[in-house]
Parts: sequence; C-alpha cells; structure tokens
Amino acid sequence: MKAEDLRLYAITDCAHYTGQALIDRTKALLEGGITMLQFRDKTRGREAARPDAEALLALCRAYRVPFVINDDVELAREIGADGVHLGQDDAALRLARMKLGPDKVIGISAHNLAEAQEAQAGGATYLGCGAVFPSQSKDAACLAPGVLKEITDTIDLPVVAIGGITGDNLDQLAGLGCDGAAVISALYGAGDPLAATKALRAQAEAIFGPYGAGKPQALIIPLDRVLCDTHAAWAALAETYLTGVGKAAGPDLAAILRQRTLAASAAYIKHNYSVPDGISQILYEFDYDLEDYYRRQARLQPGAQAFLDQCRTAGIPVIALSDASSDLAGLLADCTGCADALAGIISTADGHLDRTEPALYRQALADIEADPNQVWVVEDHIDGLRTAHRAGFTTLAIPAEGQDDHEWSRLQAEADQVVESLAALKDLVK
Repeated sequence: MKAEDLRLYAITDCAHYTGQALIDRTKALLEGGITMLQFRDKTRGREAARPDAEALLALCRAYRVPFVINDDVELAREIGADGVHLGQDDAALRLARMKLGPDKVIGISAHNLAEAQEAQAGGATYLGCGAVFPSQSKDAACLAPGVLKEITDTIDLPVVAIGGITGDNLDQLAGLGCDGAAVISALYGAGDPLAATKALRAQAEAIFGPYGAGKPQALIIPLDRVLCDTHAAWAALAETYLTGVGKAAGPDLAAILRQRTLAASAAYIKHNYSVPDGISQILYEFDYDLEDYYRRQARLQPGAQAFLDQCRTAGIPVIALSDASSDLAGLLADCTGCADALAGIISTADGHLDRTEPALYRQALADIEADPNQVWVVEDHIDGLRTAHRAGFTTLAIPAEGQDDHEWSRLQAEADQVVESLAALKDLVK
C-alpha cells in the first residue's frame, strides 16, 4: 500500500446495502475513482458476510484498488484480502501481524497522539484518525484539528482522516498533513454515486495532492530481458545443459523455468530429468553459458540507452534487478555499456531470495535515499510485480520476450500502470 492509496478511501455502508445492491454501488464508486476500500459490516456474522467480502475483493482486484476488512482478521486471512483495519478495542495489532504476515496492510484507528505512537511502534501500516466531524457512524467526540496536525507532524505513517467527511467540509482538512479522507455516507448515500465519487476524488486530489503525480525518486527494473536483450540465452540454458548430458528437454520447459531463479531451475532439472550432476554443477554450467553470451552477444534492448539517459538527466537513480549472480550481472552491465548509468544491481542469486520476497525489493534501497512510496518497480514477471505491490511500491508492467498472453494479461490487470515499451517509460520520467 502507498500513502496515496488513502486519497479517497471508501468504507462500505452494509447497514443499507448488501448483496447485489452493495456490489453495484461499490462498482460505481470504483468507476468514479475511490483509491481504497474497507469492508465494514457490523451486523452480520462472518459466514453471512463472506460472499459480499469475496465479491468486493474480486472487484477491487479488477480495479487495482487495495481492499481491507474491518475488524475480522480471520476473514481477511481466509479470503486473501490486502489486510485489515482495526479499532482500539479490536484484536491486538501484534496478533494480527503474526496471523497475516509482514506484508499485509494493517490500519489502526487513532484518536490521539499516544494511540498513534503506540500503533506505529506496533507495526501498523497506516492510521485512521477521527472522528474529524460528527457523523452517524462515529458518535465519538471530534478530533480537534490541532491534534490531527500533531499526529501527522509526529508520526511517520500515512494518515487518513475519517468521520463525517463530505464535499462541504473536506476543504477544512487542507494543511493538516493527512494523506486522504475516508468516506461512507457521502459516497454510499449519494443519489448518483458515480458522479459523487468523481467530484470527491477531484476535491481530494486538490487538497492532498494528485494520485500518481510526479516523478519517482528511484526505479527498480530487470536487467535481463527488459534492459538487455538476453532472453534467447536464458531460454536456452536448460536445453543446452540437458543436450550435453544426453537428455531431451520437454516442450514446455522454458516456460516453466521462466518463473524460477537459476537455483530453482537447477533443482527442477535435477529432480525431474535424472541428470548425473548435482545442483552446484548444473549452476556452474548455467553460469558458464551466461558469461559466454554476455561477453560475445549481449546488447541493450531498443530504447534502453535513451531511457537510462533520461533517468540520469532527471536525477532518478536506476537499480537493476537480476536473477544471475551480482558478478555476472555486473559483467552484463559492463559489456552492454550501461554500468555507469546504474545506481546499483541486486541479485536473487546472491541473497538466496526470489521475486516472491519483498526483502529483495527493499534491499535495492539500502544504498540510496528514497521514500519507498515514491519508488517505481518495473516488472515483466508476475510474481515480482505482486510482491513489489505488496511491499508498497508503485508497480509498472512491461512486456518482454518469453511472456505468454496469459501472463501479460495478469500483469496488465494487477499493475498500477502499464508501459508498452522502454520508450514509453522514458516519457513518464521526463
């Protein structure tokens, strides 16, 4: 989740809408531009509410909007929601984090600075602060503007204001340091929910800042296949090795191994083809073939040099991601002439990480000063894109050789943005 996901944060009105009526109204809100959705049902039990929660999760996936569930950690875990929002009297934050894992969103309600500080210390993802105005759903005393400003000045977490917010009073939140507004009645109770959402989205962006505006502070992008034309070498690694030991590769082997690191590919071959060598020897053969290709044939992809030049002009550091060892990746960067344009290289091979682990992407920021919320991760790999998105980075899908139509469709559906080429990416960082 990014701080800007809080710009226009909708909370379901399950007291008045359930079933298809809730789905239809929420779809209108998504069409209108809500940036996050919380499923809040205080009347029905878990099993009765589950069908609506699952349907809303599918809708939010289609619109690439984060989806969290109020209070119910178990329901969030069971259906695969992006996280939960907990009040001060709900399940303990640390217990929720233990059950959901390190990458899920956990929002916490905070009514004063002490509660906000406790939530930050406990590992919350964001704060919901209010009630900022009187409302039907929040009958607690209003949070004074000065207290809200004290929280946003003191706490490093993103903050969404909540409680009684409408188009008539939203402007009063200007200058208080919030990242967005959480709304129930002004959206779900509107006569025309689509028009109401569009109007509130425009108003929220004017107050809190445009969604997705500005340039990134840094970029993480694959070195192989995206920046460099190396697909042929990677696709041939397994078949070349198997031919050398007298084995025939299966017709779908290259597609299977595309989703795996080199070590995982070597293990797959060892366990599925009964080869005589151990995994270490297979990896040695892979490295030998890659080094030979990098030295003799590797080239930058069309548009890569112009893209890197533009990033340098704009002062945007570029970190390259590779499934080869850092030594081999460095050799590739040297041989293709892009080494000087890169702020760093991270390798799945060196850290024994793969693209399902957010630590891989966070590692890229170790040597540069950048707000993770302002870092773009460009991915041609569905696992990598999903992981970067869970880690809070802005994700951009890009086509690359070796993708099938199904993977490209999934990338386009789940990315924050889609770029069709490096030339298009260059235009975004101008």
